[in-house]
Amino acid sequence: MDIEIPIDMPQDPASRRFVELLIEHLNGVDPTAEIDWDAVGRMDDMTPEERAKVITQHQQLFYG
Repeated sequence: MDIEIPIDMPQDPASRRFVELLIEHLNGVDPTAEIDWDAVGRMDDMTPEERAKVITQHQQLFYG
């Protein structure tokens, strides 16, 4: 089952990779995981510190 994401893929390489990991997680582990798509969708416009905060907020998905 493919998960359709409600955002455009970020252009920033690190942000793009993060979204790819989220999609892999949703497809393979937990399709019901709660994701703050609003924050993820704005990653291209964020400072590195803001992006790091969004990633940190979602790390529990990967590390329990």
